[in-house]
Amino acid sequence: MKMCKDILKIMRIYLKQYSIMLIILLIAFTTFAATTTNKQLNELKNGVAFHDFQLTTGIAKELEIRKGASNDEVNQKTHELNKMQEEYQKNYKERLSKEKFDKMKHSYAVGAYLNNFPSTALWTFYTKDEDINVLTGNESEKYKQYLTEEELNNVPKYKEWSRMQPGSKEYFDKQEELDKIYPPALDISNTKTLTFLKENLESSKFKLKETMFNEGTNIGYYILITLITLLIFGVEYHTNFGKFVASLPYEKEKVYFAKVILSFLTLIVSYILTGLTNIAVISNSLLGELYNVPAVFEINNKIYILGIGLVLLGAILSSFCGSILSIGVMYIPALTLIYYPLGVWIGVGKLFFVNYFSNKPFLDNIPKMPIFYYFGYAPWKNIIIYLVILTVIMLLSSKAYKKHNVEKEGEFFIIERVSLVGYLILLMGIFAFVLIVLIDVFTINRGLALALTILLVPAILWKLVQTKIRI
Repeated sequence: MKMCKDILKIMRIYLKQYSIMLIILLIAFTTFAATTTNKQLNELKNGVAFHDFQLTTGIAKELEIRKGASNDEVNQKTHELNKMQEEYQKNYKERLSKEKFDKMKHSYAVGAYLNNFPSTALWTFYTKDEDINVLTGNESEKYKQYLTEEELNNVPKYKEWSRMQPGSKEYFDKQEELDKIYPPALDISNTKTLTFLKENLESSKFKLKETMFNEGTNIGYYILITLITLLIFGVEYHTNFGKFVASLPYEKEKVYFAKVILSFLTLIVSYILTGLTNIAVISNSLLGELYNVPAVFEINNKIYILGIGLVLLGAILSSFCGSILSIGVMYIPALTLIYYPLGVWIGVGKLFFVNYFSNKPFLDNIPKMPIFYYFGYAPWKNIIIYLVILTVIMLLSSKAYKKHNVEKEGEFFIIERVSLVGYLILLMGIFAFVLIVLIDVFTINRGLALALTILLVPAILWKLVQTKIRI
């Protein structure tokens, strides 16, 4: 009971100290959520607007342009039509109704069955690639169930037309006939729209998770989440606040857990604020008539669950790192450790083999490391195991935190036994990175690149880890 009371007291001290910075950070979360969600919705809106434009204007205009016009006229009128389409998309403010949504899903199913979509694989986050990919291939047959009797009956005629040489009168005549049966209303280059339709085609509940996924957005959230731990665990290393806390009559283990809990509470608050922000943005968008609250909160579920891992890593690293710089830098080997020796192997291998790992069969079979969980699909079982392992290490790290020496704050590593191991891990990673960059990016002679890396990297890195940063 006393332990809980002490932890609460410590949390209040930290909360009072960092309240302004935490508020600024939470504002950053909401601003980022609003900006990125709006950006994704604009891309989706362009796809919906294109669909409407094609059905109301585009298809008829394209038919008109094709009839009896010279090449110059065709080019001019096509340019004018494209300008009309862009203007229509720019000014589009309608909301997507359930009826229109169903029509778009039907168009998607028809296009998938007829293999009309580009052969571009999607990078998925929540779903197995093969379950969401717009690239249908041999699986197009499963979309047959969505076609009407008329659409099915005309499939042979469509396949015959697709094999014809474009440009002939017969070709355009048959295209005009088929356009009435299969209106080409979807923008097949807009993968956001295709993903949205695919994600919801067979689902009884409205979904947005895969639609709103973007690697750049994920990076932004992970940076912000990492800033939570850097603020709560790292800033005190560069101010007198760390010495003040050390002077208080509380065990270091209690201080450690207080910071962990405060970090998690901040993470939870940011998740709620992000969800509420997304609701505000989406409710006023083209999806205002279709969205539901659970679907909106699900957009960032996996991001924040993986964010737990980033908080746990920050806590673990803070037990033996003595500065914001060292905590931040050590995130990289913590997430990608196995690829460090692999990078060295590849870099050195390129010195002796021109096509070293050209086919990458070995790389393809390497188990997915935690860094991949943050940007692509991974089974929930793997993620849970990853978080459980980090939790256990975090609990063990609380014991190491007892040896935390306030006088060493600002140093790269504050536990001597860790210093050499930490340096070697960093050295391997930086060595691999620099060597590959020199060879592949700057195309420096392989022997020279290796010599420069050996001469410069160890010394510079050693100097870095020996540098004390204190404000």
